[in-house]
Amino acid sequence: MSSSRLYELEEKMERLETEIASLKAEHQAIMQELTAIRKQTGETKPPPLSKNKQPSVIPVKEASETKKKTIDWEVRIGQVWLPRIFVFVLLLGILWAFKVASNAGLFSPSVKSLLGFAAGGALLIIGQKQIKQNRRALGLVLHGGAISLWMITTFAIHVLYHFISAPIAFVLNVIWIVFGIFLSNQHLSQILAIFVGIGGYLIPFLLEKQGHHLSLFTSYEVLLYFSLLIFALKKRFTWLYIAAFALLHAAFFLYIVLNAFLFVPNTWTFKVLASAVFLQHLLLLAIFLQKTMAIREQMATMFASFVLSIIWLFAAFAHDQWVIRFTLAVMFFIYASLAFFFHKKDGNRQSLSLSIATFALMILFMHLWHADSTISFLLLEGSIALFLGGKLASKLQQISGGIVYAFGSLLVLVNQIHHFLSLETLCWSIWLATLYVLIRLFKRLSLDPAWAKVASVSFIAALFLFISQMSVVLTEPFSPYVQQMSLSFSWAAFAAGSVVFGTIRDKKAMRLLGIGLIFLTLLKLVFIDLPIVSLLMRSILFIGLGSIGIIISRLFYRQQKR
Repeated sequence: MSSSRLYELEEKMERLETEIASLKAEHQAIMQELTAIRKQTGETKPPPLSKNKQPSVIPVKEASETKKKTIDWEVRIGQVWLPRIFVFVLLLGILWAFKVASNAGLFSPSVKSLLGFAAGGALLIIGQKQIKQNRRALGLVLHGGAISLWMITTFAIHVLYHFISAPIAFVLNVIWIVFGIFLSNQHLSQILAIFVGIGGYLIPFLLEKQGHHLSLFTSYEVLLYFSLLIFALKKRFTWLYIAAFALLHAAFFLYIVLNAFLFVPNTWTFKVLASAVFLQHLLLLAIFLQKTMAIREQMATMFASFVLSIIWLFAAFAHDQWVIRFTLAVMFFIYASLAFFFHKKDGNRQSLSLSIATFALMILFMHLWHADSTISFLLLEGSIALFLGGKLASKLQQISGGIVYAFGSLLVLVNQIHHFLSLETLCWSIWLATLYVLIRLFKRLSLDPAWAKVASVSFIAALFLFISQMSVVLTEPFSPYVQQMSLSFSWAAFAAGSVVFGTIRDKKAMRLLGIGLIFLTLLKLVFIDLPIVSLLMRSILFIGLGSIGIIISRLFYRQQKR
């Protein structure tokens, strides 16, 4: 059996395992519903089938129609989203009710604290009853509301009323989070786990003087992320896997923003948080190598982690250039090695590894050398990346190489040619050479025709701009009139060359381009050159342009006869 066949079977197994996990959750909900119905009717066993009655068989056509059934928005909004939205409304109402009672002097702080915990317990009990009565979405939302209310009450008795110290408040909040994860595991609810995870990441912000304990804050957030990650992998909760990743970065960013009002975050703060981010990236990389989650979600999370890690790297080590360069070089080496390792073994993982290696090398080039020197390397790297993407049939790598090459091309356009022997001339020459090579490669590799068209159009435009600049640079010692005349002649010559090429290769688009350029040159002569050049120059320009126009017309006659 070939390696590609094995890879396809592994991918199918991953998809089947994900579907089985979701089917188990649905099966448990159905069994709970059946149990509730049997208790109401007093039955303990399903009714026996009649001997004469055969089990009904659902026609294939009806089954296909069921699959194509449209989404019932009434059920989706009324049973799923309404509880999730209005539980926040309920919590706000409870908080404001406590505020009104406090202003009126009805309750003391201790009574309000006890009522807060009691209200959370009531929401938990009501939610459990709703789940037993087959109102699963509503019950899970109430469970999440109970956890939130307990955390808010803990915040109040710690920060507002000073009944408990920070360590005790921290322990209580951890208990609420663990209990929420327990409920999520019991009911196989991914949404509840995400809801609890959000509260877990917010715990340090609900404690007094958390800004002075950077190491404790970072350790707790990373430990929480690791716990949620393990839970997501065990239960195959894809959205929890993504949410836990994103929430860690959000918590770190919130820490920087909030503490900016108390003190200016120093470089040490950024370095500690950046180290935690890279630890997260290593954990994701280890999971990525183990093939334990859906590949698409893993690829998206890995690439996002790479981008965010680079941002944190530059923010933390802006004054330590060697750290940035060393880290980028190591990341390039690791992912380039992984791309080589996954060759002919795992196409998706090879594509992602090669893409990350491409961008790591691009950033390293931009960080090592001056902009003029970087342009040439970016063009060469982008060309190689595009070739590898086409050779390996990897769309992700093609897009990555295209981005690198487009960025290098943009830098070429910004750096215009001012002298014949210069780095700018070298960059433009490399750009033209790589575009020509890419056109040939795209056609040979039988890729999407759009790639070859884009490369061809880019080559023609780049060649036109290059010739225009060179005509001005080479005539710089002469008067401006001579420069304008040489520019007009270069345009006319390019137009004639386009028509000749289009005639030989039977390319109608090139012939039309030549016609358009010859008319553009004529407009330039009339509106720009005539007012500034002498009569002798006018005669030379119009004789030359008229001759070229007649020759082009003659070529069209020959093309028509063919």
